[in-house]
Amino acid sequence: MTAVDDALALAQLRADVASGRARAIRERARLTQAETGRAVRVSPGAISLWELGRRVPRGRAALRYAAFLWELDKATREASVTSATVHSSPQNPATNDAVGMPS
Repeated sequence: MTAVDDALALAQLRADVASGRARAIRERARLTQAETGRAVRVSPGAISLWELGRRVPRGRAALRYAAFLWELDKATREASVTSATVHSSPQNPATNDAVGMPS
């Protein structure tokens, strides 16, 4: 990663934290602050302070947090698409109609 990439990642992370998106990503993945802290190698308190807006993520820890959230967001989005596909009504390939559904 270049210095420009790092700066862009930090800017996006800080916007995600300020908007509540970072917390929403973590909660959608059903991870605790402690679990997230272990993954990012910071204390659960640091995650809490970042999510509450009492501290601004900085340095290498912030870059690890940004990378973790990006991967977590991608994984949970892919999982929700897969889940939606699996739980949707089965389709009859010949007619593209829902199987077992009254017309």
